[in-house]
Amino acid sequence: MSFGRMGRSRSGRRNASGRGRNWNGDRPQVTDWRQHVRDDWDGIDILLGATQVRARSSGTVTIRNAELLGTFSVDEQKTYSHDDSQLKFLDPAFLNCHDMEVNMDLNRAYAINKMPDFSVGERLRNTLRWILDNKKSLVERGPVSRLPLDFIGERHLFVKLMMAPFQGRVDRKDYEETAIYAAMFHGTVYLMECNLQKPVTSSSSAYLRSTYSWAFKFEQYLTGGDPNEGFHTNEEHHCEVKVKIGDTAILVDAMQNVADGVKDHCRDPGAYFLMKHNQTLTDDRRRTAFRDKVISSWSRGVLAGSEYLILGFRTDGVVQKLQKVKIRDLPAIADVSPDTAFRFLSKVLDFIKAKVSLKPGKVFLIYKNDKKVYCFDAEDVMEQGRVPCVLPDWYKNQIFA
Repeated sequence: MSFGRMGRSRSGRRNASGRGRNWNGDRPQVTDWRQHVRDDWDGIDILLGATQVRARSSGTVTIRNAELLGTFSVDEQKTYSHDDSQLKFLDPAFLNCHDMEVNMDLNRAYAINKMPDFSVGERLRNTLRWILDNKKSLVERGPVSRLPLDFIGERHLFVKLMMAPFQGRVDRKDYEETAIYAAMFHGTVYLMECNLQKPVTSSSSAYLRSTYSWAFKFEQYLTGGDPNEGFHTNEEHHCEVKVKIGDTAILVDAMQNVADGVKDHCRDPGAYFLMKHNQTLTDDRRRTAFRDKVISSWSRGVLAGSEYLILGFRTDGVVQKLQKVKIRDLPAIADVSPDTAFRFLSKVLDFIKAKVSLKPGKVFLIYKNDKKVYCFDAEDVMEQGRVPCVLPDWYKNQIFA
């Protein structure tokens, strides 16, 4: 199957202010501060910033030196363990799939699937536990002890910033508006998600729950599991990958569940696969919708050092064909410039660090709407007592002790 190059989106941009949303649960209420954000506040204009980075012809910015520093697992009870207990391996039958015809019913055994539990900051806290377990090899000792890292955060937070220059060509709402909490400690900026979209839970509609479960069922097929059995969506395997973009060192927390079983998965980030499924590309509308998945998959892959994406094409919830695609080939498929993404991310990270370093220890909000990327002191716009804790005391008290 040949994808060709994807054309530009005809949909343009939507108004993504999101005002009036008010989700229930233990997540921070975010509608109160968004109404205070003004276009004239200091920030990076997304269109102008993207134009500027495209116009530069000298030098190259790229993500390089992907180094897998370690792994950890989370079980069905959401318990952290410093091991590979949740790692799965790709079924050898799919290692060299190319236009492979299959019959994978993603709706099978849906009724007994276990839906996830969500808690804001949970994945960052697990990363902090992993850092404490490995602080002997990570911490640089000196007059002021530090981690040799400029940023620490979950992969999807960096992905959303990388995709900002292409947002006029991406149709998914979760990439239009983004909010991230940030705090600096001993020279390192820690990032934590601020959910603006309602998560899929057991109380969501049957349609949302079924389509959300497809990714896990797809993984179950590819790893030789029994498709007649359910699964726990809480089970996760995480890779902690250090990459550099320009001179900025980033620790990327990437949920990577599946390795090839051949390479040394403990040392080689290229051993891990990305897996995505998509509707069969039968018309222009579906080809346009497919673009955002291609750009997102490329961003996810390069941030974690992955080499291959396994794509499943489905009709009515049944995957009928598999494709194995090199991550480095995805920008050409989506007709986007990797250099634009890298330069823009570098520009935004420099902007964030400059802002956050003015008030070390304070919690900042990084907010991206359809116009700008802002970074401001959370106390300036959030109600008293609503600013979350990014770094718990148990971490700050132990990391350099």
